[in-house]
Amino acid sequence: MRLLRTGEAFQTHGMYSLSADSSDSIEIDCDGGRGLAGHVWGAGAALAALLLSPEGRRRFLADRPDVVELGSGTGVAGLAAAAAGASSVLLTDLPPAVPALAATAARNAHVLEGCHVAAAPLAWADASEVAHALAPSGCDLILAADVLYSPDAAEQEALRGAMLALAAPRGALVLHAYEERWDYVHEPWRRSLAGSGLRLQSEEELQVPTTGADGAPTLFSAPSELGSVERRRLVLELLRVDDGEEAPGG
Repeated sequence: MRLLRTGEAFQTHGMYSLSADSSDSIEIDCDGGRGLAGHVWGAGAALAALLLSPEGRRRFLADRPDVVELGSGTGVAGLAAAAAGASSVLLTDLPPAVPALAATAARNAHVLEGCHVAAAPLAWADASEVAHALAPSGCDLILAADVLYSPDAAEQEALRGAMLALAAPRGALVLHAYEERWDYVHEPWRRSLAGSGLRLQSEEELQVPTTGADGAPTLFSAPSELGSVERRRLVLELLRVDDGEEAPGG
């Protein structure tokens, strides 16, 4: 079992395997040569594991939502949602990442039966274009894992705008997972939620993903004392596109 240090990718190369059920696994080919989008990061791995767990399926996927993943990278969280019961999943990222996303979805088609999975380019500032393609229904569940790296107000505003633009008219739940790396990035984000149309419903600490002795991904709760090793805190924000109704997921 290995502990992830702050800033370390969960897996940067080789095949990452995540059990979808007792007999099948989601296989993701990691390639650090593709930059950040070619890595499986801790928050994405932890969110994927949560979605595939009985608890996650009950809380977030029991109603077979239509899902959009922002900044998909390798697609680990979106593909987990597809395997765990989503009705449809749209994996989105900047154009260079889309061919690998489409190839990964095709490679795992046998695990994703019953869910329509597609990959599309999306810059957050242009989310209204994708929202138009999803109209009139929009999406019920929005996933974003390890997408927030900059304190830049315009970039954070674009991310909020994308979440709002893609939501169904009846509202949507946003699962925003991230490693709590830098206060100067995350504090402005939290402050900006007030009055933005995104309501912070709850905040949880995700379990830290690890690799067991057999190479299979497992999860454990990080101990409170780790000596000189900096503990990696993975946060899950449950955000509601504010329509005044209570979201599922409690």
